[in-house]
Amino acid sequence: MRISKLNAGIGWIRDRTGWKTVYGLCVAFFLVTVGSFYERGTGFTRLISIGSFVDQAAVPAFRAAPHYVYEDSYGYDGTYYAQLALHPGLQEPALDRAIDNPHYRARRILVPWLAWLFGGGEPRWILQAYALVNVVCWLLLAWLLLGWFPPRSLDHFLRWAGILFSAGMCLSVRHSLLDGPGLLLVAAAVRLKEKQRLIGAAWMMAAAVLSKETSILATTLFAGPEVKGWRGWARLGLIGGVVVVPMIAWMFYVSLRFGRVEDTGGGNFTLPLAGFAEKWGTVFAEIGQYGWQSLHVLSLVGIFAILVQFLFLVVRWRPREIWWRVGAAFAVLLLFLSEPVWEGYPGAASRVLLPMALAFNLLVPQGRRWLAVLLAGNVSFLVGLTELRPPPREFFQVDGQMPLAVERGGGWYPVESDGDRSWRWARSHATIVLTNPSPEAVEVRLEGALRSVSPGRLSLLHNGVELWSSSLELERVKFASLPFSLAAGEIANVEFRTDRPPILPQNGDPRSLTFALYDLEVTATRPPIRAPSGP
Repeated sequence: MRISKLNAGIGWIRDRTGWKTVYGLCVAFFLVTVGSFYERGTGFTRLISIGSFVDQAAVPAFRAAPHYVYEDSYGYDGTYYAQLALHPGLQEPALDRAIDNPHYRARRILVPWLAWLFGGGEPRWILQAYALVNVVCWLLLAWLLLGWFPPRSLDHFLRWAGILFSAGMCLSVRHSLLDGPGLLLVAAAVRLKEKQRLIGAAWMMAAAVLSKETSILATTLFAGPEVKGWRGWARLGLIGGVVVVPMIAWMFYVSLRFGRVEDTGGGNFTLPLAGFAEKWGTVFAEIGQYGWQSLHVLSLVGIFAILVQFLFLVVRWRPREIWWRVGAAFAVLLLFLSEPVWEGYPGAASRVLLPMALAFNLLVPQGRRWLAVLLAGNVSFLVGLTELRPPPREFFQVDGQMPLAVERGGGWYPVESDGDRSWRWARSHATIVLTNPSPEAVEVRLEGALRSVSPGRLSLLHNGVELWSSSLELERVKFASLPFSLAAGEIANVEFRTDRPPILPQNGDPRSLTFALYDLEVTATRPPIRAPSGP
């Protein structure tokens, strides 16, 4: 009976309808995951990875629009392109100081212009549009790839999902970068070329180059064996003009706006394979020093997948095939990428080389003989899935029938989470700031859990009045404060004070710690009506 059910299940998967369902579930998983980044008030801007250090120097329209900020962080490059989206015409004088390298960033203008267009010129909606551009491109790429990998076999599924959930693609989505849109446009250009729509393919490549200039390497798709005689070369020259003239014109405008070019991005290149070799050395050195921790293992997995893709393209020489020419061009790029492109986790190289990853998946022959190669080249999906995990939410929430604004005060380290609960460690004393925006008084109560790194006493104070106090051990202890009142419009600090000095934990954590506060719940209600006193 069980065997027959198993066979029925396998038969369903093998059926084309079954594979459509599997593909659909992957899309649903992606949308649900992206939805988990949404936060009331700031929308999807957690996807932009805006660091607090960069946010302080951003253009005024950016600072005024609601957005999520990652504390004590420089964030990621999407912060700069989001500011360009607010001023895609580059007229804002503050861009000179707000963007780390205006010439370098501004030449990648297509996505900022699209965000401005779909945001209707309104800063609040422009930031939301910019945060979601990669999500839309992911969905369009998922649809476009169906032309090469229709839902009818495990082999097609591995290639389709291998690209969509690769480290590079997920990194682009997670931090609102330009590599995902660039890959979509390159893939669309190749698709048009396959249908012999050369002018359409040329315009698509022009858009890809305006999205990210390294996309110009994919123009090798036009240099096929059919280019013969003076007519063929003339046609190729016309196509090249369509591709590069818009970028040249835009770069001329950028130069007029920002003056002399200070940094063209040449630091991203070095001697052949020097950067790649240094990355391998760094990964193995970190594993030797810290052991086989997940972060270092996933770094190894990511560069291993890139190595497999590179070696496949080098070994299987197929210059007559469009995708081999595109993949080979980016394989050459890999040779010259310098250490800054490879450094960090998972590193920018995985997204810079996305066209090579797609070429790999389109060129690996079908059949069981090649299954191990296909899996090895797509193993970076393990890195991609970790990238799609949303950052931990704040360690407090507000409940009750009355409005109350809660902000983190001083003394806390960045928020942490295990998926079920969120917490912050404190250096020593730490505060929570409460604001009552309503025109009447509210009664406030705090509940949560506390944990100390060493035995000691911890007190909860409001305006010097003790609301709760207890001796803490190493285990978590739940607490509930006495209720206290906040007058209309009042701003008050609630202090967590300990009698123990901060210490360094024994687990290698470099921070000096005293206690951690878990899942703080702040309840705001109307004060109870008290009976009048007296006879």
